[in-house]
Amino acid sequence: MASLSPDRLRNEQYRQGGFTQVTAATTLTTLDRTVELNNSAAYTVTLPPAAEAMGLTFTFRQTTGTSLDVVLSDGGNSQGRITEAGGTVAWVNYIFTTTSADYESLMLYCDGRYWWELSAKLVA
Repeated sequence: MASLSPDRLRNEQYRQGGFTQVTAATTLTTLDRTVELNNSAAYTVTLPPAAEAMGLTFTFRQTTGTSLDVVLSDGGNSQGRITEAGGTVAWVNYIFTTTSADYESLMLYCDGRYWWELSAKLVA
């Protein structure tokens, strides 16, 4: 099997995305597309800039049930978000915090300016 050139390998990784587990404050890259959030500590996760994430989908799921908040922020790098109901709103941080067995999840799509909420199972 022939090996991929570095540019082709990078393009393939970008297309497929990757899996990452987060346990502390971090800024995601465009390769971190399936994200497990462990809220055994309170911290903030920042999305990559919207311009860089254009055309990509990001999936988040909480993996522990504690009362500590994990905040999902756009870092001020987008025009806002569009909710499942289709309304455009300024960016409001998502907060993952639940102690129930029904862990929270979220799927976002980025069009280069806005983050679209495709699916959300968040406890209010």
